[in-house]
Amino acid sequence: MMFLKREIYSGPKNDKFFVITSALKKAGIKYDIKNYDAEHTADLVRGAGVGRFGQNPSLPTICAVYVSKNDYDAAVNAIKTK
Repeated sequence: MMFLKREIYSGPKNDKFFVITSALKKAGIKYDIKNYDAEHTADLVRGAGVGRFGQNPSLPTICAVYVSKNDYDAAVNAIKTK
């Protein structure tokens, strides 16, 4: 239920992502990750299932990190101390 969560980070899976997730782990804050393809567009004329065929697999994956609304302030503080 993502409506009970707040987004703490959205971006590529790079060093910043790993610093944030490790800070949350160290603080004991549970988090969820959702991955998105950076440039996915479905071809509605040919059908949405064909939209990924021929797509460059080296495109970055965008990750969003979510925490509970109750843990949001603690998560922000944990990240700031890093």
